[in-house]
Amino acid sequence: MSGGSMNYAYINVEEYAYMLEDRELIEFAKDFAQLLHDCEWYQSGDYDREYYLKSVDAFKKKWLMFSEKR
Repeated sequence: MSGGSMNYAYINVEEYAYMLEDRELIEFAKDFAQLLHDCEWYQSGDYDREYYLKSVDAFKKKWLMFSEKR
């Protein structure tokens, strides 16, 4: 099963990111959409937990200035 557990919510975030009209906010929204995608695919059984956690860490490192060691 490819995604679907979150009704493909990431698509809406990605689709409307451009409406933010700010380069950094658009990039943030697109990166967050990718994180939602990876979470959805993990929840649906398409990605393993380790792959999802790497996505979480990468997002945190880029946008929150830290990543948590697991």
